[in-house]
Amino acid sequence: MSGDLHLRGEAISKGGLHDLKKWQHLQDLLSQTIKANISLFDGVGNYLTKPSQVTGFCADFVRPVAPHVKPEIRCVMHAFQHFQLHESERIYTCPHKLRFANSKIKRGDKTAFVIVIGPILIGSRPNNDICRAHCKELGIDPEIFCDRIREIPLFSHQGLQIVTEFTEYLHQYLRLDESVEEKPSLESQP
Repeated sequence: MSGDLHLRGEAISKGGLHDLKKWQHLQDLLSQTIKANISLFDGVGNYLTKPSQVTGFCADFVRPVAPHVKPEIRCVMHAFQHFQLHESERIYTCPHKLRFANSKIKRGDKTAFVIVIGPILIGSRPNNDICRAHCKELGIDPEIFCDRIREIPLFSHQGLQIVTEFTEYLHQYLRLDESVEEKPSLESQP
């Protein structure tokens, strides 16, 4: 997978994106700070960077399609696809009731980049009764699920809004798709 990401980054660099390595570093730092996974996609769903701070949570609860086949974890991609189909929605809820948020960077009327943050919880953690009932619905082990859900970062609505606005502003400031000479100075920002 990392080879595909590297090759995709090279192809996009030639097509206009200037510094995916710089964005990857900033993405990793932000991800470590907020303790949540962050993924950057182009407007059609190609990963532009390696996902940061990937949680093992989902791998414990995804069933393989066949014996001895590693299960494919696609919640981040499902979130991206949901955001493409439902332009105005900023939150996607996966089958495990975890949330994914997005920041879209538009160029004209087209989505140029999508930043997906998650899995996360928003507002509060589910209590044990709710957690166990949900596990029963999904047919998964409640002991492991209820324990592992404590690893998922919890955001307030306002905190999540600040993070998504920050990623949008940072991307616009860096202008990953324009030349260095055209970047605004910090003094020109409100």
